[in-house]
Amino acid sequence: MEKITKTTTIQEVIEMGDKAVEVLLSFGRRCVGCPKARTETVELVSQKYGIELEEFLAKLNEAVS
Repeated sequence: MEKITKTTTIQEVIEMGDKAVEVLLSFGRRCVGCPKARTETVELVSQKYGIELEEFLAKLNEAVS
């Protein structure tokens, strides 16, 4: 499985499966179906919504491993 990085788009994360989507939801991000998901990166979402990037990446990667 490919590792999620700060430059991974939210759409790519969503395509990695339900567990990845669950992590997004746990951080309050309802990205499924949002048109911005195609272009916004994990880093941009973390900055925009005050999410600690390293924790976000760790949880996402754990979910898809």
